[in-house]
Amino acid sequence: MPRLSPALLFPVAISAAAAIGLVKTLLLAALLEPASFGRYAVFMGVAVVATILISLGRIERTTKAWPRAWEEGDFAFLALDQASASRLLALRGGIVAMVMLALAGLGTVAGWLPETTATGLALAALLVVPGVILLLTASGMRAIGSMRLLLAFTTARSGLALLIAAPLAMLAGWEWALAGEALAQALVALWSWLTVRRRFAAPSHDAANAFEETAGAVREGRQLYSSNLIGSLVPFGGRGFIALIADAATAGAYAVAMVFVQIAQMFAGSVAQREGPLVIKLARRGETGLLRQLKVPAFLLTVLAAGSFAAFLISLQIPQAAQFWATYNLGVLAIGLTTIAMLAAFHMQLSFVLLAFDAERYVLRAAIVSTAVTYGGFLVASAMALGVPGFVASVAAGEGLRALYMLGAYLGLRRARDRGPSQSH
Repeated sequence: MPRLSPALLFPVAISAAAAIGLVKTLLLAALLEPASFGRYAVFMGVAVVATILISLGRIERTTKAWPRAWEEGDFAFLALDQASASRLLALRGGIVAMVMLALAGLGTVAGWLPETTATGLALAALLVVPGVILLLTASGMRAIGSMRLLLAFTTARSGLALLIAAPLAMLAGWEWALAGEALAQALVALWSWLTVRRRFAAPSHDAANAFEETAGAVREGRQLYSSNLIGSLVPFGGRGFIALIADAATAGAYAVAMVFVQIAQMFAGSVAQREGPLVIKLARRGETGLLRQLKVPAFLLTVLAAGSFAAFLISLQIPQAAQFWATYNLGVLAIGLTTIAMLAAFHMQLSFVLLAFDAERYVLRAAIVSTAVTYGGFLVASAMALGVPGFVASVAAGEGLRALYMLGAYLGLRRARDRGPSQSH
């Protein structure tokens, strides 16, 4: 029986593991009323944005530094950097969580926050510290580059949340589903942090080969942080914005439609977890033939987008599934538009290639363009009462422009690099 190559086996396996998270999302959407699911999605988004916000570039610095240090074999740097980053991020996360809890408490006592908002804010606060540690350990897992370890990490993140949050949602509502998410994230964060620490604690190689961050590492980290923060406003902040300009039920319907986009983002992110650090390591060695790192993910994303839309069309023939989509007022137009945003998830792979070129500025600019177009589209869709299809179209336009801009930047940098040697003769 022929064996699949690692280039195909890994994204398929890890996407299957990540799909557990999608099952959880759809299950929660089925268990909860649209407005309740909308509240759950909004406050999960608040927690994610807060988690990304407090990094201030510290996690993003590790995106390139840790794979390069691993390539150099400088485990002493890795162990020290993980420890210092963890202390700093836990402190920041604790402060932000306390502020969120204080706002929730004061808002309830003073009466200027609705009870549901105060409850959601307090529960979102519990997700901040585990969330930021998960982001840091994810960077460590990528630097290590073990397919088995990345698969276990992704499975644990998705599976434990499903096992805890879904039963709580069924028994006690959206509030307990958020509490279950916090518990699941805390357990996985502890396990993954200890795992990375153990792998980073290997004996250091010769000090002559010690890794040193470049002079521009802090600046590059802040650029990448800014792009991640701005970019997160679309998938996570968008839910809250739609709830503000429309209502919680519409935000819930939007979140369900975005499940299709999350499928593509999880796939692209899964590929990037392995291929991204590999690209950076190859560039460190001077091997910069990077086009092959893009062809397979682009093809598979196209197949995934077409297959997901076909699966949706087939599901419309099943009465129970058709009733589910009707509950959230989702039809062929809204889901069809998600396929464009699914294809645009290719930008995740492009971001690592641009990092290998030390071109973080293009990643940042693309995120700014995407967010501006998307939120402008949200306002237009709300003013024209276009409903969920209008909001999804805004995401498709913004993310599509983001991917096209980054692809143009990559091709331009590649042409400039290829001309370099010939001009030097």
